Amino acid sequence: ISPKAGEIEEVVVTAQKRAEDIQSVPIAITAFTSQDLQAHQIVQFKDLVFNTPNVSYTKSQFTGSDFQIRGIGITSIGYDAESGVAVHVDDVFLSNPPLAEATFFDLDRIEVLRGPQSTLYGRGATGGTVNVITAKPALDAFHADLEGTVGNYDQREVRAMVNLPIVDGQLGVRLAGDWLSRDGFVTNVFNNQNIDGRNQIS
Repeated sequence: ISPKAGEIEEVVVTAQKRAEDIQSVPIAITAFTSQDLQAHQIVQFKDLVFNTPNVSYTKSQFTGSDFQIRGIGITSIGYDAESGVAVHVDDVFLSNPPLAEATFFDLDRIEVLRGPQSTLYGRGATGGTVNVITAKPALDAFHADLEGTVGNYDQREVRAMVNLPIVDGQLGVRLAGDWLSRDGFVTNVFNNQNIDGRNQIS
């Protein structure tokens, strides 16, 4: 809600499993709206480090990554290693989230809850939790969005969203996708090939 002169902007979060004004939630929380994500250029989990207090991110060996809140995360390597930070997408827990590969697109907001959150989010939320909330369909009008990015190492990215109301005010469909391709920037000196490229569809 846009604030009037002299008023504080109201930010609604669902940190306690119900919609509340962030000022009334007794949790150390940082929330980013879709406008905040765009303004701060937050497009991946690693970008949260530069905009959220007490958060660190490290890409670990193999396919894992370590997202820590207040120093608690995952430091071991193993198939059964459990992180101390829980990640939820639309209230669904991700036991092995692809933090290093995931990109943010067509989101409503992101909530980073610091400190133990095990009461509401389970044993894996010792350090805190990250709630990723996707954008819901707008039921009153048709919307569409298309974005493209070109960069070095032959990077190409296309993001698209289509919002289609079916029954006015009652039913709608929203489809969103992201395609990313980039050549590797690490050279294998044995065969002189570039490795660590990306080619993913979400």
